[in-house]
Amino acid sequence: MVRDNKGLILSLSIGLIIGLFYLLGALNGLELKLGYDYSLLLNKKSDVINKKIKIIGIDSQSIDRIGVFPWRRDLYTKLLKKLENKPKIISFDILLSDYSAYLEDDIGFSEEIKKIRNVILPISLETDPNNKEKLSFFYPIEEISKNTKSLGLINYLPDSDGILRKTKIFQLDDDNKKINIFPYEIARQYLNQEIELPENIYCNFQGKEDIFEIYSFYDVLAGKIDPDIFKDSIVLVGAMAEGLQDRVASPIGPMYGVIYHAQLLSNILNNNYINAVSPKINFILIFSISFLSYLIWRYFDTSNQIILIFSSSAILYIIHIFLFKNSIWISGISIILTNMASFVSLILLEQIKIAKTLKFELDSLIRNYYKKNLKYRVYQTNVNLLSDELDKDKLSNTERVYEISKIGKNLALERSFLETLLNNIKIPIIVTNHMGNVILTNPNAESFFFSIYSNKEKEKESNYNKENNEKLASKKDTIELNENIFENNEKNYLKEKRKENLEFKINTTNKKEILIGKKIFDLFVNLPTFQDELKKYYENKDRNSIEFEDDNGTNIYKMRLFNLLADSVQSNTICLMEDVTSWHKMANKDGLTSLWNQRFFKDQLKKEIERAKRYKTFLSLIMMDVDHFKKFNDTYGHQTGDIVLKNVARVINETVRNTDIPARYGGEEFAIILTVTDEVGALILANRLRQRIEELVMKDINNKPVSRVTASFGVCFYTDGDLEKFIESADIALYECKENGRNTVVSYSKIKDNIKDTKK
Repeated sequence: MVRDNKGLILSLSIGLIIGLFYLLGALNGLELKLGYDYSLLLNKKSDVINKKIKIIGIDSQSIDRIGVFPWRRDLYTKLLKKLENKPKIISFDILLSDYSAYLEDDIGFSEEIKKIRNVILPISLETDPNNKEKLSFFYPIEEISKNTKSLGLINYLPDSDGILRKTKIFQLDDDNKKINIFPYEIARQYLNQEIELPENIYCNFQGKEDIFEIYSFYDVLAGKIDPDIFKDSIVLVGAMAEGLQDRVASPIGPMYGVIYHAQLLSNILNNNYINAVSPKINFILIFSISFLSYLIWRYFDTSNQIILIFSSSAILYIIHIFLFKNSIWISGISIILTNMASFVSLILLEQIKIAKTLKFELDSLIRNYYKKNLKYRVYQTNVNLLSDELDKDKLSNTERVYEISKIGKNLALERSFLETLLNNIKIPIIVTNHMGNVILTNPNAESFFFSIYSNKEKEKESNYNKENNEKLASKKDTIELNENIFENNEKNYLKEKRKENLEFKINTTNKKEILIGKKIFDLFVNLPTFQDELKKYYENKDRNSIEFEDDNGTNIYKMRLFNLLADSVQSNTICLMEDVTSWHKMANKDGLTSLWNQRFFKDQLKKEIERAKRYKTFLSLIMMDVDHFKKFNDTYGHQTGDIVLKNVARVINETVRNTDIPARYGGEEFAIILTVTDEVGALILANRLRQRIEELVMKDINNKPVSRVTASFGVCFYTDGDLEKFIESADIALYECKENGRNTVVSYSKIKDNIKDTKK
């Protein structure tokens, strides 16, 4: 089926619609769940977790030993002293926006922070108690925050499903001042430089608690942990105990806030956060995929359409996963959805076209079948049964199927009838396709080219049977007729012979199938005219019905070719071939001498001239005349003259070769075409004929001897020119022979120079 540009419009429309849905956020849920969350689960744990990140967790053991959380702030002061200023950055993922009940604790903690100058504290973004619809920033108390190295924002906004994925690098406060997020601020202070990041990043979750080095708050405070472990590292202090409610919902499950901060911090330090491609680029990708789907559908084989849909979608998802592993997140789900929707729509469009075409063709088939004008009808059908409905195109699918089923049965009967007719036609029939390959034959064609039992095969079978009978006869004394008492070697012998006999029968029988699949030209290697004419026919774009003849030794064949569809070069051709030797001889033989007549002689001479030109072969012509034949007739009578002509013709037939063509040219004049014969050979044959005619003993109708009969011969060797010139040259040589006293042989090549001089 020809695929037009309607498919392109349809495919691009689908890409545009899905792209707009994506931009409007209608596909966000699918992208987040399947594109982001599921891709994270497929990612293996990475080795790029920064080893400088250490976590001191306020865990269940610490609460059991120290007491119910929140604790007095002097414990944080003690923790800082235990760390001995070894870490490069110490961050507390603990809110300190309210004064504690112990003022001295706040003062002591602030003094210790001022002393080590590497502490970062969080700013919280929470619902304003006075306005539930507004978010407000909550800072650490001024006595503590004024001595910190920096402050960073925690409490990020989750997606609509409550899961935290996207993080904005900064927020603007009421004075439009940037407040960096907690992990970014830690990374900036740790590297002591600004870090270029997109405005929004997605955390590349590598796992949960097991991917970081975590130490118990109590163990560090109790001196169980060597402070050198924290040297030049980033220490995050945060809650990691059940019941503290410091958890975030992540794509890989619930996670402690301090672990989330550590993951995002590691992403920033190692530059392996997930960078989402902009919506505009994703829209272009979606639109491009719809166009690519159309190109594949239009220019590639889509016979197995289900495999094509799923394989192309799988390839796109693999590309999405590959990019995701390399920290690039495209709208893979929307792209795959576009690809599948485009292919499904294009396939449906094609199926609709096929259905329409099929409906039209079926209706045409039904209409044409009922209106056909056959000379026979093997299955009587009501021709006008559905004429009104067909003309109005109101057939239902059920009626259409019923009519096609009925036509199928009728065609099967007609095929059987035609096969019977074909198999019983007595002339060979071959049907070929438009390339000349044989696709159908009748038994007479098979017999014509390959006899099922040729004489050689019959002889082989006869010898085989004779040999078999002799061997069996020689064993009859030792082998009983009852096979049950045969000896093993004799049984094996008979089995082998039966097998050979079966193979022989199969091989001989299958010969009739040799024609099928062969080129029709190859069947006529011994009939060059047939070959040439057939090749011209199949090479010609305007194939009209033709017929031509060719000869093979003593037989003459005629073939007629009919193109089944005259207006189509792709149509099959029927070839009818018959042996026309008998009627051809009747039409072209001289009634008195049984030699070829003048008309046939000229036709054959023309063909032989063309053959000599094409294949560069020799060709000679003899024109001969019985000497003084008119005087002979006047003396002995016409009946005796006829006897003389018959005898001369008999001598000619006995002397020439099978490939030569002797003819009675007219009256007492004869002509002989000598194929593949040079001038010397022609002169030899002419002299031999002259001598044999001279030796003839002639008698009249009363069986009384008559005077001796002689003949004159003009010989011409073909060099160039047409048929008339060739005959004229031989006639000139014959005339010269008569002028020189008759009963001799003259070659045109010997006298042509004298003729030119005379004309001058």
